[in-house]
Amino acid sequence: MKIREGFIELVLSSFFWGTIGIVDQISYSIGGSVFSIVFIRSLISTFLCIPLVDFRKIINIRALLLGIITSIFYEIYLITIPIDGPSLSAVFLYTAPVWIILVLPFVEREKVTSRKILGSVLVVIGLYIIYLGFPNLLKFLLGIACGLSYAGVILISRKLQINGVRDWELIASQSFWSLPFTALFVRSFSIPSIEGGLYMGIFATFVPYYFFYKGMRKSDSLTASIISALEPVFTILLAFFILDQLLNIRDILGTLVILISIIIISI
Repeated sequence: MKIREGFIELVLSSFFWGTIGIVDQISYSIGGSVFSIVFIRSLISTFLCIPLVDFRKIINIRALLLGIITSIFYEIYLITIPIDGPSLSAVFLYTAPVWIILVLPFVEREKVTSRKILGSVLVVIGLYIIYLGFPNLLKFLLGIACGLSYAGVILISRKLQINGVRDWELIASQSFWSLPFTALFVRSFSIPSIEGGLYMGIFATFVPYYFFYKGMRKSDSLTASIISALEPVFTILLAFFILDQLLNIRDILGTLVILISIIIISI
């Protein structure tokens, strides 16, 4: 059985992203702030990109667009987690493959196969099994915005990849250009916000996006978005070991469905 190229890199990125929900919960519980965390996150990842990128190459409208949509995604996702909860946030976040399928023919010459469609649908079903409930209007709107903005990050970055933009330049673009749009909403910095932002700058941005973009370059945007749905699976497992949150039957069944979707899309 041959595993699709880029699979290992995409799984690694999902593992690191799976820690976001854990760090987010801990940070909020001790006084962390969404916008401060996002600002520090982007600042740290920008700083780490300095020796790797000629920043003159990211002074253009395409890099700016990636930065804007990334800052929107970062902020909405971190706002959504405490309101919707980690499980429901993940349900909506990984509706991204569905949105990508709908707009893919207009932005990229990528073939949408029945296998990819099935994988996308199974991801949403698996995540819904984990949540198993009906959100109110606020939770629904936040969730949809989260999934759409994440799909936007994937599609724009993939388009830039195809046009020859290096992966480190993508990370630098989304980090650097998200700074001014996040700074508008920052009111203060607390120790929990700085600690959370420092962690996320390294282990939720700089490291995982390197693996994600490398994996997406070897595969395609839709495959990358489906495999990255392993993120909530890792979140559930980490919550079990770190926060002592017990697994229930829905967690297990939903995780199995997600794993089946990953297998379908990866072989």
